[in-house]
Amino acid sequence: MHFQTRFTLALACVLAAACDGAELATAPDSGGVRAVGILAWVAAPNGVAAGPGTPRPGVAAPDTVRAGMPFSVVVTTVGPTVCWAAAGAQVEIQPGVANVTPFDYTPEDQWTACGDALLELPRSVTLSFPQAGDAVLRVMGRRVVGANFQAEERVVLEKKIHVQ
Repeated sequence: MHFQTRFTLALACVLAAACDGAELATAPDSGGVRAVGILAWVAAPNGVAAGPGTPRPGVAAPDTVRAGMPFSVVVTTVGPTVCWAAAGAQVEIQPGVANVTPFDYTPEDQWTACGDALLELPRSVTLSFPQAGDAVLRVMGRRVVGANFQAEERVVLEKKIHVQ
C-alpha cells in the first residue's frame, strides 16, 4: 500500500470518528481507538500544573438558558500528539442533569507517525433542559499525570445552569 493511500485512509478514519456521535471502541480497520477524553492534565508527577501556553481542557456553557430551547456547550479535551482528534460525545439528559462524556480518537498502529504536541480538542454539544429551575451539567472524562496518556483515572467537571 502506498503512503498516499495509507494517509488518505487514515485521514478518512479520523474524520469519520470526529463526526460520529455514537460510542465506538475501535475505528474499523484503522488500528485506532476512541477513548474517553482527557479533562485534567498535570504536567509532572509531583503535581506541578501545566504552564502558560499549555492547552486548557474544560467546559464552556451559558449560566442561564430557556426551558425547552436548545443551547450549545463546548467541551475541550487534551490530545498529546498531532494525530489525536475530537470524536464526539455521549449525552444523557435526566431531569435537572445533563451528563456529557467527550471522546477522542487516536491511531494506535505501527504505521502511523505522530508528532508530539499538546492540543486542545474542542467539540460542540447541543443540550436542552425541558423544565425551569436549576440544572447541573456534568462532563465526565479522564485525568492524566505526566506523560501517561493511557491513564484511566476519572474526573468530573460540573457547571450549574439556571433554566428559566
